[in-house]
Amino acid sequence: MKHYLALIFCCCAAQVSGQKFIERVYMKDSITVYEGYIIEQTPAKNVKIYRLKEKDTLQIALIDVWKIIKLHEVQKRAKPFAQPSNRYYKSVYFEYYGRTYSYSVNFDMRTERGRRNGWGINAGLGALTTASKPGVRILVPFGGNYLFGEHKEFLEVGVGAVFMFYTGGADSVWRVDSRWGVDKKKDFAYGTVAVGYRHLPKANGITWRATYSLILIRQRFEPWYGVGIGYQFW
Repeated sequence: MKHYLALIFCCCAAQVSGQKFIERVYMKDSITVYEGYIIEQTPAKNVKIYRLKEKDTLQIALIDVWKIIKLHEVQKRAKPFAQPSNRYYKSVYFEYYGRTYSYSVNFDMRTERGRRNGWGINAGLGALTTASKPGVRILVPFGGNYLFGEHKEFLEVGVGAVFMFYTGGADSVWRVDSRWGVDKKKDFAYGTVAVGYRHLPKANGITWRATYSLILIRQRFEPWYGVGIGYQFW
């Protein structure tokens, strides 16, 4: 009788004030041990436990239990975010100016699973038009970058290239064609080097960036800037 009263007392203690406790239930076979929340008990008959590791509910005959030990109260604070280790972080963002000297939509992806920093690759699509004359240039930027930092703030360093395709129409739809000394009616490409700031959430969410770029064309550098906003996901 004393033995059963002690077991019942241990079970009931876990439910005081509606608080949850991690409890360890030892079976009489001296081998089996269950750990979790004691969620229900029937005096002198059964005890029901939610097992943490197995994530299931188990009902145990109290007569088969040797002892129950209350370990500690479950912490009510939010658990720290755990980055997924088997997925690539990706983002899609709209950029104003930047390496395309125009507007573009871009895709960026880390090359190592579970990391928001480190090496990444990117590609995009942009266009240049004028209001006064018909015509358009299609821009296709791509490149690689490296992110330094942790948490949400990162320093970005990147290199890449941009291909520009002439699709007809006006002699020139880009105001810097002449300044750069390129043929107004031909396709051409140029290189880019960029450094900037990138904000990345720890989970899925809004991301933004600001960059300072150097455009390498005709053996000289043209400085430029860019800002972008988008969405990160995995």
